[in-house]
Amino acid sequence: MKTLSLLILLPLLSVTNVESNSNLILAKNSKIQKSDQLVQYFQLEMSINIPANSIPKKSFITVSSEVGGYAFKSFSFQDVKAMGNGQAIAIESDAELHYADKIPDENYTANIVNVKSGRLTIEIMNKKGKVSVSTYDFEWGVATRIYFDEKQTTYFTITPSYSLVDEL
Repeated sequence: MKTLSLLILLPLLSVTNVESNSNLILAKNSKIQKSDQLVQYFQLEMSINIPANSIPKKSFITVSSEVGGYAFKSFSFQDVKAMGNGQAIAIESDAELHYADKIPDENYTANIVNVKSGRLTIEIMNKKGKVSVSTYDFEWGVATRIYFDEKQTTYFTITPSYSLVDEL
């Protein structure tokens, strides 16, 4: 009788063992699946509108932006005859540029979506090498007019917006 009950229990013990191993495999697979989940990032986007004949000849412009303490990558544009590595613009015609940069930290993204505005820093180097720096506060979706000269006769506009980008 003792032998019979032992034989009945042995298959049950081994089945339990197989189940625990399969649970272990499922647990490993679920960890892999969690790393494949989408993550949201904050992406700053800007539309830059440059009217014809507004860029001073041979000028080079760098735009830097900051939102909620995070500094995004700067970008540059210039007259086609200027020295530099910015995006070349023919000053005789209207131009529209688009810029985007994202925050690579998902924890920071959770906090920044509540920020209502940011700051632009504009550096303009003229053909003689003189650099002027100006800062502007901006609000989402509102065009900010940036002047090239003190007389405020020539300008371009920047309209900032943001989106939440999903990535793996």
